[in-house]
Amino acid sequence: MHFRERMLKLGIVTSGSTQEEAQAKMSAEMKRWADVITKGNIKSS
Repeated sequence: MHFRERMLKLGIVTSGSTQEEAQAKMSAEMKRWADVITKGNIKSS
């Protein structure tokens, strides 16, 4: 099974991008989830 097929099976949609686009997406996701964690007062166990 190819990488893309394995990701789709897990519900992850892949797409091509440049390194800069991938870094921007990762930064945006990190900020998004940091906000969720902070607002939800979520602590690690």
